[in-house]
Amino acid sequence: MEEIEVPLEHAQEHIHHAASHSGERWVTISALFSAVLAVLAALASLNAGQHVNEALIHQIKASDQWGYYQAKGIKLMLAETRMDVAGESDKPAIAQKIAKYKDDQTEIKKKGDEETKLSEESLEKHEMFARAVTLFQIAIAMVAICLLVKKPWMLSISGAFSVVGIGFLIAGF
Repeated sequence: MEEIEVPLEHAQEHIHHAASHSGERWVTISALFSAVLAVLAALASLNAGQHVNEALIHQIKASDQWGYYQAKGIKLMLAETRMDVAGESDKPAIAQKIAKYKDDQTEIKKKGDEETKLSEESLEKHEMFARAVTLFQIAIAMVAICLLVKKPWMLSISGAFSVVGIGFLIAGF
């Protein structure tokens, strides 16, 4: 799966351009703040991509285990059918195979459940990081709007989005 793309280059360029051509301190702070947000967004994006890949790998492994479980189930059913038609001398060997297939299925089911759980955990982490990316993107956009309309108080809105984004970033770890 592809990494989450953070299309903020244009906003970043505008912010840095505004900072370099303005003598106001809040503009420089805004530019630095947006740069920090861009780094956080990149970090969250990288982790989101990593965890979605892990989720897919674990899901594939779980699917493999469930396929193997079903194959053992078919062998078990065939052995049970053979048991019904077998002579008395063959029944102990067939009973051993039936017991082995049941034990194998128990172990395979445990592995399949474990891989499914790991997949779900990785997907939850991916979602946390993806939410962080989204909030950092919104925060950067708010910084750009703040600079365009020349309203320093709007930085607080960007700050609020970034705080929530940091919360999701931390929750992802």
